[in-house]
Amino acid sequence: MMQGTRIAYMEPPETEKFCQLRAKTDRQILDFIHSKLDMALELGALADQQLSKENRMAAQESLERADQALSEAQKLMLVVNEPQRRGLDRKLNEAKRGLERLCRKRELLRPLFFTA
Repeated sequence: MMQGTRIAYMEPPETEKFCQLRAKTDRQILDFIHSKLDMALELGALADQQLSKENRMAAQESLERADQALSEAQKLMLVVNEPQRRGLDRKLNEAKRGLERLCRKRELLRPLFFTA
C-alpha cells in the first residue's frame, strides 16, 4: 500500500510577483486619477480668478484644460474596482459641480469634449 504525502499548495513565485505588480499598478492609477481631479479643481479656481481680472480668454482656456483633466480622470476610473471608484466619487463630483457652477455664473462655454 502506498502512503500519500500531503504537500501544502504554494503559489509559484511568478504569481506572487504578478500580484505585487498589479497592486503597485492599481496604486499608481489611483494616484494619477487623484492628480487629474486635483488639476481640474485647481484649473477651475484659476479660471475663476482670471475672470475676476476680466481675462475671459485665459479663463476659457483654463476651463478647457480643467474639462480635459476631468475627462481623463473619468476614463481612468473605468479600470478601477467599485470600492476604489466610490472613494473617488466625492472629489469627482466636487470638480464637476465647481466647473458647472463656474460656467453658469460666468457664462463660459463648456468644451465639446466634456464627457461628464
